[in-house]
Amino acid sequence: MNIYFLTIFFCIIGTSKILKDKKIRKYFSLINILVFFWAFNAVGLNYYLKPDKIRGLSSTAYNFLSVSSWSYLMIISILGMYVFVSERKLIFKLEKLKNNFILTSIIMIIFGYIGSSMPVINFYNYYFFGQTKYGTDDQNLFGVNFWGETEAWRGYFPSAETIGEFFALGLILIFLTRKSNKKFERILILGVPTLIIGLYASNNKAALISLLLCFALSISYENKLKTSTKLLLLIPVLFVLAYFIRFENFLYSLNFSTNKMIEMGIGYGNESFRSSSINYLQNLDESFFLARLIILIFGFFAFLINRSELWGIFFARYNPETLETFFGSGPFILANHYSEINILDKKLYTGTPLGFLLPHSSILSIMLFFGLIGLIIFFVYVFYIFNKGRKTNTNMFLICLFILLNILKSDSILYMPSFFLYLTMFVSLKKSKKII
Repeated sequence: MNIYFLTIFFCIIGTSKILKDKKIRKYFSLINILVFFWAFNAVGLNYYLKPDKIRGLSSTAYNFLSVSSWSYLMIISILGMYVFVSERKLIFKLEKLKNNFILTSIIMIIFGYIGSSMPVINFYNYYFFGQTKYGTDDQNLFGVNFWGETEAWRGYFPSAETIGEFFALGLILIFLTRKSNKKFERILILGVPTLIIGLYASNNKAALISLLLCFALSISYENKLKTSTKLLLLIPVLFVLAYFIRFENFLYSLNFSTNKMIEMGIGYGNESFRSSSINYLQNLDESFFLARLIILIFGFFAFLINRSELWGIFFARYNPETLETFFGSGPFILANHYSEINILDKKLYTGTPLGFLLPHSSILSIMLFFGLIGLIIFFVYVFYIFNKGRKTNTNMFLICLFILLNILKSDSILYMPSFFLYLTMFVSLKKSKKII
């Protein structure tokens, strides 16, 4: 059925909340209109998606019945997750969460490495633990490819990028709780090296830079440093950022770097039938100054973080109608995105097959699912809880800041474990007065 088992649990909680709360029922009547719009757009169409590693939280079909049923399932389940977290007076203690992160990371590294070297264990991991994809069979945690670039090792988890965020979050929790521990904890002797090794093996540079930034901000908040001292703390972070971005990238002309994403989208697109988004980006009139400026800034950012190609591929496939641009195609529905337009099936420069490439940006996924209006609502909500939580719970604010910076360039919301974890963190920040 392509659903996580826990989805049933959260769906029951969400349904119960709708039945008991009149205010929720009023809002849900508006959701009915939105679901009908998403389902109506799928009338007469029948696309299929092989979910690969994102199974369980993505619809495998695109037609009227699948879109309507899946939309209700996901919306009610997300409501159930929110209710499950928000109705608890105390969510968790950071010290306890830190220990759980450490224990989990140790187990994941062990099972991931043993599974990579023993196919039988790899199968048992998949079968008994309900993995969405078999663990890696790469035994080299610190491998290097043909071009001398470090390869990402995902181990037990289906995504190296997301598991890298997990390891970095563990290190942040250790740093934030260092003063609350009255005596040295033995678990740190094994935990810290494990988290560092896991983060390095995942090759998640964004997680490392965000980690250093959170360290610097935490020191600044704790010691109430002067502006000059704060700038000195940020220098190492900026140096690491410039190193990973590579200094030579700043030497390219703005015209080249800002338009690289659009050029990649045109290159991968179907010449006889280009996506509506590529046509819009390519023919955007200079009189629309604000829209053009936003797109160019977005393209420049994509170029600096090496996302021009991946995001260009996303826009080569992204083919919404006018209303769909604003309201999306439905929650966690990707079948139409990957089936409607056939793009070039090989990479432009290497000629290797593209495979199943995700957007590599949860922000783009939110725009695909809920449209520009949904994306705006998301950022307004995040700004609201950040502004509130920054003053009441600095530690949770830094954790959520780390998450926000990383989902800009990762697909973490497409996996139930990371989606639920991040939702819990944001709800906890909103309830910051009740967190200890």
